[in-house]
Order: sequence, then C-alpha cells, then structure tokens
Amino acid sequence: METFHYKSCGLENVFLLNGYEVRELDGSRAVAIHDLEGLHRAIAEQLIGKPAPLTGKELRFLRVEMDFSQKALGQLLGVTDQAVAKWEKGQTKKLPNAVDTLVRLIARECLLKRQGSVFEFAQELAELDHHVDGYRLELAETEDGWKPTSAAA
Repeated sequence: METFHYKSCGLENVFLLNGYEVRELDGSRAVAIHDLEGLHRAIAEQLIGKPAPLTGKELRFLRVEMDFSQKALGQLLGVTDQAVAKWEKGQTKKLPNAVDTLVRLIARECLLKRQGSVFEFAQELAELDHHVDGYRLELAETEDGWKPTSAAA
C-alpha cells in the first residue's frame, strides 16, 4: 500500500503508512481513515512533544482539536483573537516562546488527559480583572507560615 499524504488535517507534513482505505465512489477516489479521533490524538501528541517551536498551522490544529475558538484561546493566553489569527496565518515570524509553551501545556491536559491544572489556572487568570489599580498584598505570619490576610484574599 502506498503512503497517504493526509492534508485534510491542515498540516502539510502528515503521512500515513497504513490505517486507511482507498475507495472508488462515483468514479472519484476517496480515502477512508480508520480511527480518525485516534489519529488526531497521535498527531497532537507528536506536536506537543516536538523539539522545534510550533508553526501557525500546528497551533491551529491544536486549537481546533481542543475545540477552542480563536477568541477563547486568545482569552486564555491574554491576547486578542486577531493575535491568534496572525500566528495561525504565519503573519508573525514565530509564536512567542511563552505562548508556545502554554499552548502545549494546555493541549497536553485537554487532549492527552495528562494530569495537571494549567488549563484551569489559565482560565482563572483569564477571568480576573487585570486592570485593578493599587493592588495591595497584605500578609501576616501565622503558626502555619505567611498567609494573606482577609483583606488581601
């Protein structure tokens, strides 16, 4: 069986050695992929662990697999949906390192079900009002160590 260049996922570098069937339908060639969900999970796992920075297309693949809109991902990352769109279209040279890392961590939890709380923490941060003037930390030493006071909590 020949190698199948799987472009439908939005990536140019995915080739399947097996796990698919070529069929003729109404005179056209059609490809049926076995366990598409498992294939996409395997692609995501390879992208999350790849040694090079994520490309825009890879970011888009992971975002879509996590079922996030550009706006939702942007809110988690603290950027606009336009910033996410520019990264995905390759209109910027590369993703900022912190974004690359955070996207991989969130995808690792969401798609691979690895333990952690990065996603939940990123959601909490995204929901905070980041425009608080005069934020004051009040701490008191207790028998259990330093703790925020009720005014700061």
